[in-house]
Amino acid sequence: MTRTASAPGKLVLAGEYAVLEGAPAMVIAVNRRAVASLPAPGVLSAEARPLLESVCAVLGCPLPGNVALDTDSFRATAGPGSGVKLGLGSSAALTTALCRLLLPDETPAAQLLDRAIAAHRRFQGGAGSGVDIAASVTGGVIRFRMDDGVPDRLPWPGALHYSVWWSGVPSSTRQLLARLARSGPSSTRDDLARAARRVADCWCGDLHEELLPGMDAYITALGAFDLEHQLGVFAAGHGELTAAARSVGVLYKPCGAGGGDAGIALTDDEAALSAFAVLAVRQGFTRLDLSIDERGSVSEGSTP
Repeated sequence: MTRTASAPGKLVLAGEYAVLEGAPAMVIAVNRRAVASLPAPGVLSAEARPLLESVCAVLGCPLPGNVALDTDSFRATAGPGSGVKLGLGSSAALTTALCRLLLPDETPAAQLLDRAIAAHRRFQGGAGSGVDIAASVTGGVIRFRMDDGVPDRLPWPGALHYSVWWSGVPSSTRQLLARLARSGPSSTRDDLARAARRVADCWCGDLHEELLPGMDAYITALGAFDLEHQLGVFAAGHGELTAAARSVGVLYKPCGAGGGDAGIALTDDEAALSAFAVLAVRQGFTRLDLSIDERGSVSEGSTP
């Protein structure tokens, strides 16, 4: 009998970098899922083995020799970047799926979250806020803070329209976090954390008419933070697209560490989103067919 578990990827709406300062992050789980199956034929790739070893070390279980790991849906499928990772948190989703597969089915979500965060940090050499794991475990729209580690599920505002765009350039979150770790405290860190709290407060307090102005202020704070720390968050065309978006009444920002990967456009005017799409394509971005995945991590059951 083959058992299978899966978990979704994620996009950070607000709170990247600020979550490391104790601020809340707003995150959505997206409908690209990592899948782990056991037992399964084939040989584990050398690329996947360190992640599996990290999970088994945290869970205290022997290393299975016949597990299949699938993150194909996290890669571009067309164009010059075909096969390149899209930057949707594939390693976090796969860590979560593996923990779901290897832990007993009755394991509480809080314990699954704790173990998966520990395993992913071990895999990343101790780095990471856990926000990507929280989205993969929980699904939907969440607010997450490092201090309590408890994701809060929230609804998506009905009047808020979005589209997700890929820069065509892969980025390394680990490298950007390492660069940030070499810098000290700064006023832009504080400003970014304050702006992230405002976005989360608007979302959690149903202050949806204030949400877009709050996001606008957050994007500005993220730009100042990026400029001071020289991270290149708005590189790979994100900066130009952020500026162009405002000309048609849309807010756009890179998601997560930035420097490439994906970004999200937000507006309360659906027609403006269509106008933005023309600009994005003109600047070489590709729209990703993504939607919010409400399921979180699940055990898919057994098959003969």
